[in-house]
Amino acid sequence: MDARRKRRLLGCLLTAIVVLSLMAWFGSTEAVSWDYAVRSDRVSSYQDYVRRFPAGPHASEARSRMAALTDADNRRRDADSKLREVCSGKGAQEAAMYQTSSSFHPVTVYRLDDGHFLNVDGTMPREWRPGSVTACELVACVGEQKEVLVQTCHYTGGFESTRYQYQTSVVLRAARTAEVVAEHTFAGSEPSECPVSITKGSPFNVRTRVGREVDFSDITAWLKGRVNPREGG
Repeated sequence: MDARRKRRLLGCLLTAIVVLSLMAWFGSTEAVSWDYAVRSDRVSSYQDYVRRFPAGPHASEARSRMAALTDADNRRRDADSKLREVCSGKGAQEAAMYQTSSSFHPVTVYRLDDGHFLNVDGTMPREWRPGSVTACELVACVGEQKEVLVQTCHYTGGFESTRYQYQTSVVLRAARTAEVVAEHTFAGSEPSECPVSITKGSPFNVRTRVGREVDFSDITAWLKGRVNPREGG
């Protein structure tokens, strides 16, 4: 075999090796990207897959999943905008009718924060969430946590020490009518007792005692008896 033919064969062999290597690399990278997209199950991860592999074996499936997630997100936004207004006394006409005879009442939860109601369904058990306006029966409206003065202690020299306890109110409304179904005021932990004495140089944390904020688990326990009466007792 002459030298020229050997060089051609060697060139073909190297080309084949490079092509096979690239195919293996592409397949491995594509598989990793798809696996990540499926595990994260977010629009952004599927978008990244389609951007990198527009003709990949899962491109069609990725586009379908993106459309489904986008549609679900739009429905959640629509539900949020309608159910949020229930806390302001405006019923959501599309919502399910609250019936006391039912054994289970799906609820969505909002917490007042800086004058705006924010959805905090993530703090509640997943099975309580309605998933749509039409499935929602109840809306829980949690007020802002406020420091309430519970005691002022007076000392010689005109000094004072104050004790504050956090409190928040929860109003449970029927989603369709915004009618108040139940309400309750929760209190955080008791602040520590007033100090034995106060002087001019006493630090702020000695002059002012504040308890811990209301634990959301207390609110969840209260809601349980209204969302799932049979289980909550």
